[in-house]
Amino acid sequence: MKKLQILAYIITVLSFFFLLRFFFTLNLKDLKLPDPLWAIVYLLLFIFLYSLTIFCFSFSWKLILEFLSQEKLSYTNVIEVYTKANLAKYIPGKVVYLAVRNLLGNRYGWKQSIILMSNVLEIFFLFLTTCLVSLVLTHKDFIDVILLIYKKIKGKFIFSFIIIIFMFILGGVLYLLIKKRDYIRELKKILTWDFLILSIKIFIINSIAFFISGLILFLIYSFVMGIHVENSQIIKIITSYILSWMGGFVNPGAPGGIGIRETILILLLASTCGSSTTLMAVLLHRLVSVTGDLLAFGLGYLIKKVLCYEK
Repeated sequence: MKKLQILAYIITVLSFFFLLRFFFTLNLKDLKLPDPLWAIVYLLLFIFLYSLTIFCFSFSWKLILEFLSQEKLSYTNVIEVYTKANLAKYIPGKVVYLAVRNLLGNRYGWKQSIILMSNVLEIFFLFLTTCLVSLVLTHKDFIDVILLIYKKIKGKFIFSFIIIIFMFILGGVLYLLIKKRDYIRELKKILTWDFLILSIKIFIINSIAFFISGLILFLIYSFVMGIHVENSQIIKIITSYILSWMGGFVNPGAPGGIGIRETILILLLASTCGSSTTLMAVLLHRLVSVTGDLLAFGLGYLIKKVLCYEK
C-alpha cells in the first residue's frame, strides 16, 4: 500500500510538472485586449465555470460505477479520484490518467474489474456524445474534422499502430472475459433497460458539460477579446469546440489533446472570426481549461478535507 501511495505522489508531481511547462510555454505576446482588467475578471469567472464541467463528468463516471457495482458510492470519493486522475492526462500518453484511477480507486475498495469497465464505458459515452451532437448540429464540419484527423494520423504513420494496439486490447479483453467471471458479469449488465436509462442520463450530463465548455469559447470572443459574433454563429462555435475535443481525444500521444484541438478550431472558425483572432481565443480557452482542471483538483481536495473534518 505504501508503494502505491509513493507511486501516486510521483504521478501527481509529474502532472504538475507538465502543467507548469504548459504555462511557461504559452505564447500570448500578440494578444490585444480592449479592457485587460475586465478580461482578467471574466477569465477567472470562466475558469470557475469550466471547473464545474469536470464535476459534471465526474458525476457521469459515478453513475457508471454505481451501475456496474450495484451499490451507492460516496460522491466525495469519486470526485477525489476523478479530479486527481484528471491532471494525469497532461502526462504524455493516453492511458496514464486511467491507471491513476485504478490506483486511487483501489484505496476505497473498488474492484479493478469495475474500474476498468467504467473507464471503457466512459470513453464510449464521451465519444458517442461528441459524435451525435456534432452530427446533429453540423454534419459538414464533422466530416471535415474526421478527414483532418485521418490526414494527421496517416502523416505520422500511426494508423497501423492504432490498429495493432486495438487488436492487442481486444485480445486482452477477450482473455479476461474467458478467464474472469467478474468481467462477464459486468458485460451482461449492458444488455438491460437500466443501461439504456443510464445512457440517456449520461448523454444529457455530458452534453451540458460540452455545451458549457463551448459557450466559454464564445464568451471569450465576446467579452474578453471584444469581438462581435453574430448570434447565428454561437452554435457553430460551440459545436466546433465539441469537434475539437473529439479530435484531441482520439489523437494518440497528445497530452490533454494539446495541438490537434487548436488546429481543428482554427480550421473551423478562421472564416468566421479570422485566423489570428481565433488563435488567440483558442489559446485563452486552453488557458481556461488547464487552470480549470487545476481548480477542480483544488476544490475536490478541499471538499474531501472539509467533509472529513466535519466527521
